[in-house]
Amino acid sequence: MVVTVSSIPQGTSSRKTENEDKISKMLKIKNNNGLTAFHEAIESGHNEIVLQMLKKVIDRVQLIEEPDQQLRTSLHMAAFKGNSVLLKEFLQYEVNVHACDVNDHTPLHEAARWSDSDEKENDHRNECIDLLIQKGAKINALNIRRESPLHVACRYGSSSLVKSLMKHGADILLTNIQNYNCLEGHYDPIIHTIDDDVTRYAFAVTNIINSQLIAQLYGFIILLDFTKCVQNIDVKFIFIINSRTSDD
Repeated sequence: MVVTVSSIPQGTSSRKTENEDKISKMLKIKNNNGLTAFHEAIESGHNEIVLQMLKKVIDRVQLIEEPDQQLRTSLHMAAFKGNSVLLKEFLQYEVNVHACDVNDHTPLHEAARWSDSDEKENDHRNECIDLLIQKGAKINALNIRRESPLHVACRYGSSSLVKSLMKHGADILLTNIQNYNCLEGHYDPIIHTIDDDVTRYAFAVTNIINSQLIAQLYGFIILLDFTKCVQNIDVKFIFIINSRTSDD
């Protein structure tokens, strides 16, 4: 049998496009909480369902960037859940990694905003941080309270997330709306939860020495490249505070 163009059912392509349009419209329908079915699947951790939904639509960027009532995109949700699998998938497309919710939280803030008591469980969250930074996320982005992702990580007391952000060049001297840097005020938990493998710090400061900050760092020194961490200053001094000085 010879198959000719005229023998192929007409309208197959248009029906496919029509079905894709219907699916796209269905996936944009929101519940009373402003969440789409796509959002719900992400928050419930149903990765396979999320990936199947993504395959069914033409404009995948639009689906990923569709916000909820709090202006959180799918990037925010995946980052908050520490779901590196979905985040990696979403970041394959030209999506906005700088998107802000109503509190000006970026996806990077969300990745740093929660942690597990078991540091091994934070590995996926650290991977989320790496993925976002690789795609150009701003390490020192500020939310509505002028908090950077590092401020947020310090508040929740996860040493692994703090270290991850620092290694990417997070500025520890940035101050929030209350004029607190990451180690001041209610950010103190990081000092108490820091683990044994980060017992030394190398700290770069300006020519104006903050004695309170030095006191906070006394005996807790991480060996990191802080020339990347402290930015926009004219003079950098390196103070290495050896933990042995606590015996003096």
